[in-house]
Amino acid sequence: MAPLSRELAGLILSYDHYGSHLDSQGKTIDEELEKQNFEFAGKTLAELWSQVVIDGAPTISEYIDPEFGELRSERLLSKDLDWMAEHVRTIQYLTQIVKCADIDCCGKRRSPYFSFVSSRFLPPPFPLQQTIDGGIITPKQILGDGNKFPSIFLALSSNVAHLLPEAKKEFKRIPYDLFCPLSSEPSKIRPVRIAARRQRELMAVIVREEGEEDVEWFEEEELDLSNISLPTKMP
Repeated sequence: MAPLSRELAGLILSYDHYGSHLDSQGKTIDEELEKQNFEFAGKTLAELWSQVVIDGAPTISEYIDPEFGELRSERLLSKDLDWMAEHVRTIQYLTQIVKCADIDCCGKRRSPYFSFVSSRFLPPPFPLQQTIDGGIITPKQILGDGNKFPSIFLALSSNVAHLLPEAKKEFKRIPYDLFCPLSSEPSKIRPVRIAARRQRELMAVIVREEGEEDVEWFEEEELDLSNISLPTKMP
């Protein structure tokens, strides 16, 4: 998304192009007008992104009217909880969707992945510690950065259930995030600067790990705005 986000630098999309659909508290009071304003923003972005060339290939961008587009809620395929339990594992850190062995359900397996991961799903990460007598155990809790997590191949060949401390052996199936830190309060993003603002959102210029600047819209509470000037004009 970086090539597309970069095109948004300096762009202000007015939320009230055809008139404001919000009341003084920011709540929608006119749904039809809201759809018209959203359509204007969508068509503006489509026109802008259609001019982008990514890796030598043109970008084809088009606004799809939800009332007449092919993606309709009644045409979406839904799965029940039994199917989810058989095919899906999801936590805070990742979602795994894996084929089952039933060809009628998922079709023939084509990937060599199943030759290495016979359990179908990736094993949960777990730290290992060597005991005084030379044994291997998992610690009762994660402490600092001194924990050693085995490679995926060692994890696949290990019987994790036998290595768990007694306090963690009550699970019928080991939770994937058993040894993963859970963040109740996600850390805020520190932007380089704020390029624009709109209703309850800020366009932030941020630096990616690669050192490149990128531009994205964020909710104000997602950002660390200490000592950063904010635009005063509301589009």
